[in-house]
Amino acid sequence: MTGKIEIEKIIRELDPHLDKTSDTFKRATILIASIFVGANKDKISDLLKIKRNDKTLLEVDERARKSKIWKGNKVHCNWMDKKSGGVDFWLDVCVVEGYIKRTLKKKAGKS
Repeated sequence: MTGKIEIEKIIRELDPHLDKTSDTFKRATILIASIFVGANKDKISDLLKIKRNDKTLLEVDERARKSKIWKGNKVHCNWMDKKSGGVDFWLDVCVVEGYIKRTLKKKAGKS
């Protein structure tokens, strides 16, 4: 079973210089955790051993849902893609930090 230590190790591999005490690191761990337990803040809270009413967790939940990174219990991402996955992940971290907005391409003929 994947736990907090393994998830933090994944973040360390993606960015070895990111300060473990930073909000960015915490938001990144929340997003990675969602791959393992789904877009469920209670399960993420349990996995990462953070309070269910943690301000950062609630902000990530709100922003990830608003931007459709999380929809229902599913995580809509391309983070594991070998070509662009790392970039996509860090862009989604910026989305849940509130720096940028994620937009979805509209299909031809749809509004």
